[in-house]
Formats: sequence, structure tokens, C-alpha cells
Amino acid sequence: TGLETPVSGTIIRPDRFGMVFQEDVYLPYTAEKDIWIVTGANGKRIRSLLKELGIDPQQSIHSMSGGMKRKVAIARCLLHDAPWLLMDEPFRGLDEQSRKTVIAVIRREQKDRQLLLATHRIQDAEDLCANILTLRAGINEGGTDGKGHAGPKAGCEDL
Repeated sequence: TGLETPVSGTIIRPDRFGMVFQEDVYLPYTAEKDIWIVTGANGKRIRSLLKELGIDPQQSIHSMSGGMKRKVAIARCLLHDAPWLLMDEPFRGLDEQSRKTVIAVIRREQKDRQLLLATHRIQDAEDLCANILTLRAGINEGGTDGKGHAGPKAGCEDL
């Protein structure tokens, strides 16, 4: 059912999307158990990715800093193995070194998946995306190829 009552539209299969929400919700468990419950991913794979991100898999989520929780949300998104990754401000609360580590992990784990990234930092988009669409006050300002080169106002219809 959710927070809002639907009035129209289509229900999309949630297994098609790995998501990092702007404000994440966590289960009252360890990082490993939270990810396992949500994704069903293999425990060894969960532990490996969490350790790479600098997170103790057995640490309680509620004892973590905001940046650590953010890394858990990113790991959860990537371990979902969905063809689409939707990330809303995924680097919020991360220091620069953590941001670089997370970007390297996302690049590797993205593989053949599509990434839709919402961010206020153009550098984040340039570091991860092949095509960038800029919106200002909800209006399409145009796109780039991810390297700052202007492109046509295309891409919206493809989403």
C-alpha cells in the first residue's frame, strides 16, 4: 500500500531496481543482517563488500555514523543485483576519501546496469555517468556526455 494512495499508474516490479533513498530506513540489526533481509544476497558477498567499504558487517546499524549508514545503503543497492540502480544523493554524509572508495565500488559493481543518479554535485555525476541531464527548477537545461561536453536535450524520453 505505501505512504500514498495510488490514483493511477502501473506497479513496477521492485526486483528491477536497487535504490539508495535520500532518507534511508534501516532494520534494527547488524549491517550484514539488514542487507541480507532486504536483498537475500550471499553472506560472503555481503561481508566482502561491507569490508571493502570500511564497515564491520557485525556492527549494529543504530551505532553507526551517518556516513557509515550511507555506505550500508549503497551496499544494499548494489547487492540487490537489479538491472537499474536509482541513487538519490548517495554521497551525502561521506568524507572525500570515502566518496572516492564508494565511487570505485559503484563503477565496478555497476557492470551492465543502468544508473540514474540524483545529485547537487556535478562532480558526482561526472565521476559515474556517461550522460548527464541537468534540471533547473524542474526544467531540462540540456545534457552532456559526462565529460562536460554539451549534448542535445535528449534522454528524458528514454527514462
